[in-house]
Amino acid sequence: MAAIDPRHVIHLQNGHFTPHTQTRATDLDALLDTFDAARSPSGLAIHLHGGLVSYSAALEIVRDLQPKYTDADAYPVFVVWESGPFETLMNNLQDIGKTDLFREMLRKLAEWALKSLGDAVGLRGGGPAPVDPQAVADALDAWHADPSGGVPFVELELRLAGADARAASLSPDAMLTELEADLETDFRLTDAVRNIPSGEAARLRAAGVDLFDDGGPGGRGFVSTAKAAVFLAKLTVAVGRRLLNGRGHGLFGTVIEELYRAFGLARAGKEWLWEQMKLDTEQACRDDQKPGNEAGLTALLTRMGARYPDPAQAPRVTLIDHSTGGVYICHILDAAARHAPALTFDLALLAPACTTSLFRRAYDAHRQRIRGVRVFGMKDAVERADAMAEPVIGPAGRALYPHSLLYCVSGILEPEVDTPLLGMQRFLIEEETFDAAHFPDVAWARKEIGSTGAVAAVWSEQVGVPGYESRSKRHGDFDDETVTISSVAHILKHGIAPRP
Repeated sequence: MAAIDPRHVIHLQNGHFTPHTQTRATDLDALLDTFDAARSPSGLAIHLHGGLVSYSAALEIVRDLQPKYTDADAYPVFVVWESGPFETLMNNLQDIGKTDLFREMLRKLAEWALKSLGDAVGLRGGGPAPVDPQAVADALDAWHADPSGGVPFVELELRLAGADARAASLSPDAMLTELEADLETDFRLTDAVRNIPSGEAARLRAAGVDLFDDGGPGGRGFVSTAKAAVFLAKLTVAVGRRLLNGRGHGLFGTVIEELYRAFGLARAGKEWLWEQMKLDTEQACRDDQKPGNEAGLTALLTRMGARYPDPAQAPRVTLIDHSTGGVYICHILDAAARHAPALTFDLALLAPACTTSLFRRAYDAHRQRIRGVRVFGMKDAVERADAMAEPVIGPAGRALYPHSLLYCVSGILEPEVDTPLLGMQRFLIEEETFDAAHFPDVAWARKEIGSTGAVAAVWSEQVGVPGYESRSKRHGDFDDETVTISSVAHILKHGIAPRP
């Protein structure tokens, strides 16, 4: 494990210092001594990297950003919290999304979703969009063969007149007979079911997907078109209702999200991936301080509270996050209120993956400690075009999931589908869907970060005003894209001032 500088890096595991971390709680005294001696004009810059970042990748972030923050007259401190390699998520996407069964289910679900929408979906610019099973199959086969082109079905648009009534009328039972008859002659799908390995069949059963009758060869059972029809009917209704209620992520995005959730990716995210990362951020800010196993950020804030009890003498502190680091910041504000009440903070949130509800709670509870907030994110069209797996596994990654990591978190990994995240412009611009009556936290965020005051947003690509610029085109860009980091440096030097 590469050595790190404990004067600038806090290394944690599961939110704590441990015998296996490269730093200890006792190193924090030397860190703060060095900071006090440096008297950096821009104060302390605490950077929290995102989730799905390995130890080695986190150190690359440190090496890249430390001189840039120093050049902005700040004293940089990086929290390296071993949030896990991005490849972990990619491997699980591939384990599910590359199977013949998943692809054939995706084809059939897209076909039946279109059928269920009826005349509520049409071609952009006018004409109807008749459901042609062969055309659906051809579009998806072409996409899997060469996903470098456009996402399937983007030429379709929803016509939402009477959408509420249509959504309410969707029923799995109403389509079962026709769907089962369809599956009886859909040999591509039934062959894909029949040929799955017994281990995969067991994994699917554990996820709630049972496609076999009892008995049959190999102890696995015979393919049950009745069970497959029930499975697809439920998903068809879920897709149709999301699209008609404005909670969809495009036809193809919604279909693939619902299928991933059904095949167990959401469960995996809840049990060992996304929920664990969020738990790590919360654990770092707990009050437990058992020697040798101290909660890392609480240990830092406790020492800062003792050093700086007077607000007039407290240093400037800027919290900079990327992605899951936004969840971290909400918990840091809680811990600071308990242990370092004299501190105040500027917040530079880079594509934050925290929910709007979590951030609003933290902001309302600690408003008096927050000098200003700048949220950086992508315009929704850019966010949708950011196929998160492509940088890791190449163009084939677009076929696994077509949108950004934040779309994946919102649409698959969070317990509630289409969970509003602070770093996604989508939830702020879709005012009819995410209205104040049903989504008060989104309405609050729309009002607050849509302003030109102490809380404001930058939606990439956006240039022209120092501190309000970003050219990030991928979720992973924000902590290394030159223009975005220049905006962060501007915030470090000048604080967060209202936009001119």
